[in-house]
This record gives sequence, structure tokens and C-alpha cells, in this order.
Amino acid sequence: MADAGDRHNADDVPDDDELLEPWQRVMRENARKAKVERFVELLRGILGPDELTNLAALVRDMDAKHRQKVAMKRWSEEERARELEDAAAPGVVAPPRPPPSFGIPGMHAPGVAPPVPPPRPPPS
Repeated sequence: MADAGDRHNADDVPDDDELLEPWQRVMRENARKAKVERFVELLRGILGPDELTNLAALVRDMDAKHRQKVAMKRWSEEERARELEDAAAPGVVAPPRPPPSFGIPGMHAPGVAPPVPPPRPPPS
């Protein structure tokens, strides 16, 4: 069964970058970088250093949540495909796989209890 990545980059459908000459790809990437640099310059002029730091943290957190969501979706699709394969093979019952773990502090898979920190030693 093809996964989501195979459907997105199908061999019969060329990617936009595949249609471009190498020099055109470089020009496109340079334009993207220039836009990002200009945007950051504008933000620096509008926001103070603390606000800019807070915005960077917000973007980082949003990116982490997005990566978690994508990983959970991929895991869910793989688990669904595995269940269908298991259902097709009578008499075989595979143990359930745990959801993926995340190395992001404070983040955990939905439906799974967050890890419990070790107990603190009593005050002396």
C-alpha cells in the first residue's frame, strides 16, 4: 500500500521544481530567502526584542505541534493499514503498537497520559 508521501510525489506528476532549469531553481530560492529576510527586517522595526523572541517561541511551538500532528496522522494511517492486513489474515492477532513518542518537553500523544516526573526527595 502506498503511503501519503508516495501519493504526493507520484512519478507521473512532475514537481514544479522538476520543470525548472537549475538556474531557475536557484533564482526562486534566492527570491524566497530575500522575502524572508525583508520580512524579518520589517518585524525587527515593528516589534521590540522581547516581542520578537516571544514570536519566535510561538512559531517554534506551532511548528512542534504541527510535526506532532503529522506524526500522529502518519501513525494512525499505518495502524489502520496494519489492522486491515491483520483482519485479512485469520487467526493472527498482532499486539497493538504504542503511539509515537515525542522528544518535545510537555508534548505527548493524544490519548496517552503524559510521563510522570520522578518523585522529589523529601526536604532535609
